[in-house]
Amino acid sequence: PACGSPVKVSGGTPQSDASEGLLAQAEAMALAGDQQVAEQLQLHGQLVAARKRSSRLLLEYGNVSSGRGSKRSYTTFLKVVSTGGSIAETGSVVKVDFNINPGYSKPTSTAKEHDRKLGFAFEYAMARQYPCYMTVHFKPELSLPKLTIEFVVQEEAR
Repeated sequence: PACGSPVKVSGGTPQSDASEGLLAQAEAMALAGDQQVAEQLQLHGQLVAARKRSSRLLLEYGNVSSGRGSKRSYTTFLKVVSTGGSIAETGSVVKVDFNINPGYSKPTSTAKEHDRKLGFAFEYAMARQYPCYMTVHFKPELSLPKLTIEFVVQEEAR
């Protein structure tokens, strides 16, 4: 889709808006000797092959809150939304460290278990918004470095 256009999603996966007819027309132009179309088709083939060789991991993070004033509870979360390539969705994230005092190196809490709804989560009550940095630890086989997300909890929209 063009930039700014909505992306059609089916079963949690973005769907291509390319049509078989358009592809057939481009192939016919390439066979007829249109050099630019032939180059674009070749590039397209290379990009599709590269995508099949790559792996993707889509993470969602944020917070939910409840209560008012000094009784406000914030639950910060991080979950794996989808994966692609050779990465399995389950077990790709081993643990998440949550740190509400980023100036201090030791995390406030570490979540090693995740629930179905929120994923890895940390709940804390405070009368105001606060930073909650998340450090994501991936399983060693992925050879990915730790990912630090500098997040500040938000009150939910009213």
